[in-house]
Amino acid sequence: MCVYCVLVYVLYVCVVCLMCARVGLGSTKFVSFEDRNWHSDCFVCNQCNISLVGQGFLLEDNAILCAGCGEA
Repeated sequence: MCVYCVLVYVLYVCVVCLMCARVGLGSTKFVSFEDRNWHSDCFVCNQCNISLVGQGFLLEDNAILCAGCGEA
């Protein structure tokens, strides 16, 4: 397969994590919100690093924050 084909496939078909920029393949679990995607392990508060999977969160620009850090 040519390099161009691989690049097009990655850009338009694969899910890419906003935090680490790695591609998710197969059974990789992602959290998605408003056309943004994170690996479950990467979906953490940008200030305190607590996991936000299954939790409420706030968005400030491109930062994701837990409720505690977002209110501070």
